[in-house]
Amino acid sequence: MFFCDEVKLKKLLNLYFVGIGGIGMSALAQYSLKNGINTCGCDKDLENDTIKIMQQNGILVYDEIYFLESVLNKKIDAFIINNVIKEGHVALKFAKEKNIPIILRSQLLGYFVNSKKLISITGSHGKTSTTALISHIFNYAKKEPTFFVGGIMSQIKNNFIFGKSNFVILESDDAYRSFLTLFPETSVVTNISLEHLETYKDIDDIKSTFLKFINQTRPNGNIIINTDCKNILDLKDKISMPFVEYGISSIRQNYFAKNIELNGLSAKYDLYINGLFIDDIFIPISGIHGVKNSLASIASSMIYGISIESIKEAFLQYLGVERRMQFIGYFNHKHVVYDDYGHHPVELDSTFSVLSKMENKSVVIFQPHKYSRTKSLWEDFLAVFNKYKNKIESFYITDVYSAGDDYDEIYNSKNFVKELIKENINAIYVPFDNDFINLKNKINFDFENKEEKLILLCQGAGALNKLAKMLVVDNFQHKV
Repeated sequence: MFFCDEVKLKKLLNLYFVGIGGIGMSALAQYSLKNGINTCGCDKDLENDTIKIMQQNGILVYDEIYFLESVLNKKIDAFIINNVIKEGHVALKFAKEKNIPIILRSQLLGYFVNSKKLISITGSHGKTSTTALISHIFNYAKKEPTFFVGGIMSQIKNNFIFGKSNFVILESDDAYRSFLTLFPETSVVTNISLEHLETYKDIDDIKSTFLKFINQTRPNGNIIINTDCKNILDLKDKISMPFVEYGISSIRQNYFAKNIELNGLSAKYDLYINGLFIDDIFIPISGIHGVKNSLASIASSMIYGISIESIKEAFLQYLGVERRMQFIGYFNHKHVVYDDYGHHPVELDSTFSVLSKMENKSVVIFQPHKYSRTKSLWEDFLAVFNKYKNKIESFYITDVYSAGDDYDEIYNSKNFVKELIKENINAIYVPFDNDFINLKNKINFDFENKEEKLILLCQGAGALNKLAKMLVVDNFQHKV
């Protein structure tokens, strides 16, 4: 494959996105269209919510099975792909035969946004929620930003808004080192942990790559980091310009939360800035991780002159991101159903912690994401499930969502459940099928006649949100 230089990028008028339904690809496709570029693409799953959003906005999306028919007699200046597209894909073969440039999503994204007032949010976890919070605050404060979020914001039913100002708020992906195409005015790093080991050798490789991203912040720009995270702390002395710290571990942090109260799906705390009490803060977001994400959003917003009063008002109006501890409805008119995208042990720990503090007993339906992640973090996954075995009633685990990985004979869901049972954890393996018939029948059989009210959480980055919706009978607004 080959890529365009900047001169050629300026001449692109007709773009075709392969895998256009991906959360990052779909936002970029919408931005491309808004910039007057003829934009279309293909995807394997035309039922994806992002596909429907793009179709509503006038972007043609084709079934990937019919790729060759979709490009026939079509003017295409370049194909846009992401890193999961493998050699041998029909689009790559076609591009080579026709001498059409192939451009990585991250390369095109950098070309589009590096000239803007770019606020770039990254981290191993929490970047979607933090990006959504910052975007919502800027929108509420009438800054009219463009923003790219790695999830569907409930407020706007989209992962993208094209704003009138020069502000761009962007979730920046650490997978495949994609964020290294970006040179932000403001960089926000939520945390760093062992993740994406299909790309990185080890934690040192991850930390050095994050450091490189941080040090790509423009001169006289802003760096905002969570110094509760040890892996970020290890980088402090190597950061090339002044930075802002946030967290809950030391009042010496520039933005510090004290007297934290966690109340189910909301929290409140006292905000201190540079050691001085500023205000009491309420957020309609769950968990300690939610508190930290809100601190990052406060710091990012106040740097650009948004008042704490406006930020507090924006928090009260915030509706969250879909698939982040999202209320879906009720199963059998009684059991509360939530959906959460978390798929890393750190994310599971945060979500399970929230569950364990809620009034009703909970049941988790979990689908691991990628065999490579399951293998590399096997012991960490086991430790998290073991930690909550006395606080969560049962775990239903289905087959790994491969996301392009090859099947692993050892590190798979069936063997994972065997290990959990050895630890006296109430775990049940349920084979996966595309229509979720096995899981739905099992849940129906086990819980249809349960008298006590339960919380059912569909957990994972695959397609379990479809199961959550299937379980729901009454889908009305839940009062927290």
